[in-house]
Amino acid sequence: MKHSGKHCEKLLMKLSDYLDGELDARTEKKIKRHLNECLPCLASYRSLRWSIEALRRYPSKPVPKHISRQLCRNILRAVGQDE
Repeated sequence: MKHSGKHCEKLLMKLSDYLDGELDARTEKKIKRHLNECLPCLASYRSLRWSIEALRRYPSKPVPKHISRQLCRNILRAVGQDE
């Protein structure tokens, strides 16, 4: 299968769920088949998988409360829901 815009775009939107094992068996099978036939999508899959694995190697640290509050205020301001 060649890399084809819409079909590949739909697949790429599901890659994260695929990697997390959150898709039904039928959808997983379609994605596996597509990845075996489409090198650009396979490259995207491998890149995402590598990124997730790399991030899991580092321990997460809690965000300081003052930064968390500021981030929330900024998000609310950005979406037009100021406090």
